Amino acid sequence: MLLSITPTPASLRRRGCARPGFTLMELIIVISIMIVTAALVAPRWGAAVARQCVDAAARRVAADLSLAQSRARASSKPITVAFNVAGHSYEVVGIKDFDTGKSTYTVTLSAAPYFVSLRSASFNLLPAAEFNAFGIPAAGGQVSVGTRSFFRIITLAPESGETSISDAAGDAPVAIQE
Repeated sequence: MLLSITPTPASLRRRGCARPGFTLMELIIVISIMIVTAALVAPRWGAAVARQCVDAAARRVAADLSLAQSRARASSKPITVAFNVAGHSYEVVGIKDFDTGKSTYTVTLSAAPYFVSLRSASFNLLPAAEFNAFGIPAAGGQVSVGTRSFFRIITLAPESGETSISDAAGDAPVAIQE
């Protein structure tokens, strides 16, 4: 005769042992806690992602202004960074696209990975920053990038061509080194 080693549900109940697992009430409580936590974290997470995108876009614009200035000096040819506010993009006229090597170097800020808008660009009332053959800007100016909640202002100094980034709340500008 074979002896059963595995306990049956009836023998477990007689010994006072329940089946291993969770009750429905425990699952409902855990899921409720997860939902409340997600509801509290989601808005902050979205704001942090938006701020990161705006900061990345501002750093990209500042770096490309510095790139245009460096290339103008190195090639002894004028280079222009033309901003298209309606298209949320800009192009560096005089530099070829790094990927294809054929067309003009263009950055679309409303596309991945930035997903921000180009709010304004003004250099002596023109939407373009021009660097002469010595890398000196024709005029200083500002570019503003952002979302509905956050935006950053990139400033180009008129004499030196140094770029800095600040926010609308008046944070101290951060100089971008070449």
